[in-house]
Amino acid sequence: MTIYLPAFLDDCTLAQRTKLFKLIMKSQSQDEEAIHIFNEYIPEMLEEKKDIWAQKSRKFQNEYKDPSYPYYTDLDGRTQKYSKKELISIRAKNKRMTQAVLTAKRNYESFQKYDALWNEIKEKYQ
Repeated sequence: MTIYLPAFLDDCTLAQRTKLFKLIMKSQSQDEEAIHIFNEYIPEMLEEKKDIWAQKSRKFQNEYKDPSYPYYTDLDGRTQKYSKKELISIRAKNKRMTQAVLTAKRNYESFQKYDALWNEIKEKYQ
């Protein structure tokens, strides 16, 4: 059987992952390569998901604009007022960035569950 790890781990349910992990661990002598791959892949992906979450958070912190304060200072030092269209655009961008951070956080937390599940099943069958 061939498993495409990124697609499989992103698309299948927790029950399907549990079943696969158990099948791999039950036949350890035949699946030594698969066990080795999972032992390397899962921590790598966990670290990658954490980095993505950190990047999205930094982007949010650096690019967030407060739409409740409708004034800004231009390059000449004059205070200007945002137009309604600009405020709507700012709110939409803030919302997209917030959603990106929350999605990255959820992805990281769900992958933490996979890591814990893999380690639990590994301990059980060794």
